[in-house]
Amino acid sequence: IVLTAASTIGLWRFKNWGWSLALIIAGVVLALDLGWWWIGEPRYPGMFVNMIAVFYLNQRDVRAIYLPSSI
Repeated sequence: IVLTAASTIGLWRFKNWGWSLALIIAGVVLALDLGWWWIGEPRYPGMFVNMIAVFYLNQRDVRAIYLPSSI
């Protein structure tokens, strides 16, 4: 919860570390969700939300806000 709050604050302040932290959190949660899926207890809503978050954060326009040198 603390890391998610820190990431949210970083995103609100347009900090590149907030963007990076948000991607790391979404990736870790997706990996955990895949583990749950593997053992037969899928958590589809969480997988869907984090998948959308990863796709959104990796859009060119969003990356340009947080990583101006990436374009």
